[in-house]
Amino acid sequence: MKKLKFVLISGLALLFISAEALAQTPQDSLKDGVLLVRLATQSRKISALESSGQSEEALAVANQQKIENDLIIYAFTQTYTYSKVYFFYGTDGQKVLEKEWEGVLMNAQKELVDVSNDEYFLIAAFSETDGSKIDGLIIYDSSGHQMKKPFPYVTREKHLFNFLKRSHGDMIKLFQESL
Repeated sequence: MKKLKFVLISGLALLFISAEALAQTPQDSLKDGVLLVRLATQSRKISALESSGQSEEALAVANQQKIENDLIIYAFTQTYTYSKVYFFYGTDGQKVLEKEWEGVLMNAQKELVDVSNDEYFLIAAFSETDGSKIDGLIIYDSSGHQMKKPFPYVTREKHLFNFLKRSHGDMIKLFQESL
């Protein structure tokens, strides 16, 4: 009889724990996980310019993209505190999705970091949404699919009837506040 009570109580405890785990939202998981921020490279455009003999233009595009990426990194370091955050270049996107993170993920100083691939992660990118083509800070799941409501998957770049444009820092702040 005591064994039966023990088995029943143990079973109920496991059922309760499993229900708790299933109830965890992406926001809860992100709090203990990592946000991986994709940085653009414009490598195709740069290669095309170089191939057509426009090396000065290619260098200008590369320099402009470096400045843009530095601004994104700075905005995250100054604004985002919800979870750990690391950065990667868009050319390594497939490696990120496959959790082949060694030699790919960087900290804010652009130093490679060793991150356990057991970490829960979401991907952030300044891009446009699937379908409606809204520019802003877009959040993707670990499979590279755009998140869906009720998760705050998009923070619009333009607001007030598309008249005003938000900075990277403002979009990051709004995203964090909506978590």
